[in-house]
Amino acid sequence: MRGVVLLTLAVLSRGNGSGSSNNPNNTPSDKPSFTFVPLFQNTNLKPNQSLSDGNGTTSSRGSNSPLPNMDQSSSAEKHNDNLQDPFLAMTHHNASGQTFLSKLAQVKAVYEDTLNLKRLKLGNSHKDLAPILNSLGDINCDMGRHDDAMRCYSEALDIRQKSYGPGDHAEIACSISSIGVLCWLQGNYDEALKQAKAALAMRENLDNEQDVAVSLTNLGLVYNAIGQHEEALKVHERSLEIQRNFEPDLTDEELTNIAEPDISQTLQNMGTSLVALSRWDEAIEAFEEALRIRETLINGEHPSIASLYLSLGGVYGKKGDKVKEMETYGKALKMFQSTMGYDHSSVAAAMANIGNALGQAGHYEEAMKNFKEALRIKLLTVGDEHPSIGDIYNSIGNVQLSMGQYDDAYDAYREALRIRTAAFGDSHPSVYATLGNLGCIMGQKGDVHAAMEIFEETLLSLIEKLGPNHLSVANTKCNIGTLYMHQNNPNEALRYFKDSLEIMKECGNNDIADLCCSIGHIHEMISDNDEALNYYNEALDNQCSTIGPESVAVSQTLNRIGPLLAQKGKYQESLAAFAHALRLQREHLGSDHTMTAMTLHNYGNIQSQLGNFDEALESFSEALGVFRNNLGADAPNVGMTLFCNGNVKSTIGKHNDALLDYREALRITRANLGEDHPDCAVILHNTANVYGAMGDYDLASQRYADARKIRVMAFGPKHESVAETTAKLAMINYMNRDLDEAMAACTDVLAFTELGKNHMTKGDAHCVLGYIHSSRRKIRQAIKSYTEALRIYRANNLGEDDPKVQAMVKNIKSLKKK
Repeated sequence: MRGVVLLTLAVLSRGNGSGSSNNPNNTPSDKPSFTFVPLFQNTNLKPNQSLSDGNGTTSSRGSNSPLPNMDQSSSAEKHNDNLQDPFLAMTHHNASGQTFLSKLAQVKAVYEDTLNLKRLKLGNSHKDLAPILNSLGDINCDMGRHDDAMRCYSEALDIRQKSYGPGDHAEIACSISSIGVLCWLQGNYDEALKQAKAALAMRENLDNEQDVAVSLTNLGLVYNAIGQHEEALKVHERSLEIQRNFEPDLTDEELTNIAEPDISQTLQNMGTSLVALSRWDEAIEAFEEALRIRETLINGEHPSIASLYLSLGGVYGKKGDKVKEMETYGKALKMFQSTMGYDHSSVAAAMANIGNALGQAGHYEEAMKNFKEALRIKLLTVGDEHPSIGDIYNSIGNVQLSMGQYDDAYDAYREALRIRTAAFGDSHPSVYATLGNLGCIMGQKGDVHAAMEIFEETLLSLIEKLGPNHLSVANTKCNIGTLYMHQNNPNEALRYFKDSLEIMKECGNNDIADLCCSIGHIHEMISDNDEALNYYNEALDNQCSTIGPESVAVSQTLNRIGPLLAQKGKYQESLAAFAHALRLQREHLGSDHTMTAMTLHNYGNIQSQLGNFDEALESFSEALGVFRNNLGADAPNVGMTLFCNGNVKSTIGKHNDALLDYREALRITRANLGEDHPDCAVILHNTANVYGAMGDYDLASQRYADARKIRVMAFGPKHESVAETTAKLAMINYMNRDLDEAMAACTDVLAFTELGKNHMTKGDAHCVLGYIHSSRRKIRQAIKSYTEALRIYRANNLGEDDPKVQAMVKNIKSLKKK
């Protein structure tokens, strides 16, 4: 029996449709499918989305002054695209209690009036128009009107190039920088990279170190976006070196006020790159140094300090320290509320981050409460078409996917797709990501063909947009591999998963433990258990080195290693692994946590395999209580644990109790996945086993026929699971004395060349043939069939004390006496 595979944003895995007749615990959990990985699932909303990439990094644009200076000269804008504190502007925008969007609209109107007056006075090509146009571009960015922003930036650039000629000039570099940042926001990373490099080269020629640091920051943001995190870290480090050595002709106090905020922001950007590289401890050091600088400068609560708490909370979550994560997010939320009010956009962003953390930790209902409140505030402050609204809907969809609420998740993803497409166009990476998430829903609901079309289209688009070695490409390949698992094609799945692992390593991303576990599980499925253990141990080593041996994530890897150790006869090591996993989860998450229940579920399966049925039932009972409390009575996990509970009851002869569990499990599974899903076939197959054991062969035959029909539709007539159910039908037909039907079913099974000559199902078919020949007094044929069945059973390492082996030996001896 195999343990449950839990992937990133895990739900308890469902079965692949197989249900071996000789193993009552051969459940959907025992032969799991893989959970789909929503793309960009951990996107954290940050305050002032127009200046933030969602991970605590801040870009450097053109002028962000909230109101225009009527007498502003063009030279005054020389450093206006330097790193700035986005929260100061946000505080100003919300100072009057008005919504962020309505206040921006008022500010925009003032700029437009100023621009029109300047045009009347100076004409359409005067250089003094450029700063106002650049500021209008910034405001349009903040409002999500990227096309309008591009028109403003482009006109400003055109005016400056005509005013200053073809050479290098600081204000031309400023406009190029603004266009580059806008391209970054739009997901046009090729153009963003081109513009960022052009602005950097111009500023290097002008020998202005402070402006060079600004362009390095922008270049680093683009590198992060395209997955080149090592390159991003290098340019952020160079920017930091420039900022630390910045010595203009200023007083110490002026230097502190100018340089230290820039250093703090660059440290935060560096931390983001380190997070992407899974260098958690270094990221924490960077964020904490940035935090110390800001606390020294501000000496009190401030939104920019709260933003660093958000960044730190995210790293603690990556490290598996959920307690510290929630504490730090709580500090951020409280500080945003006290400095900006309860209905501010930044408060919504903090609540969305807390929702993400709760969702990833399995506290789905609490996560949804935070998302709904964040959505209410965002709708109030930025309107219903802002990209951040799409981000929240995407996060809501992720949680609903984890809860098994597939129709609701589909609706949430569709709304996220609509908003993101309207904001960014249909070629933005976030649009591809949402399409991929819709593919996850299709795959989870069993519509493999539709899901594959979505994933393959998404993969081609992402490769074209981001290049072949981007994390989103790796995630999409994971999802394609998952679909191949649904199609029972482990070899193709393995190819895609290993491609994904290679990409992640190429990107310098050390967060590979989940993928190693997925690859290990496929090796386990194809009976390459030694290789499976190698990948599981690689995952365990990776987790211990990146997040520490006491992390809750370690418990999940132990949850995979435990069953393999049991299969090798290392029962004490297996039990120790599960005990360690449960200790970690109870300590970090509590006994009423969904992930703890998942481990209890798997622990129960191992206890059942070991014959410890009371312990197994106790584990399943505790797991069921947690699942029902956290996910609802009709959640998929409830159905699967009921199914496993029924298997144990069937094994110990409590057939009526087993049937009750199976019926409820079937109802839940049909409600979540549809009547023709392969998991329904697994439950029907084992239900038929119970009816057969009770002597109700008519009902057993009906259930086997129903299971076989579903499996033929799902996998085709030559699938292993179809053969297994056909073999069981053969036995039921024999018990009903319908020998011709039984013979035909056995012949069908033996014609399955895909199974191989030593497959257990063929052994069962030969066994039934022996019964049929014996009933017809064809003694030699019966002995031949029993002998072949015995050979196959022994080839599968069934011991001489196994009931099947004993039955065949007894039958052969009895017939030979005759």
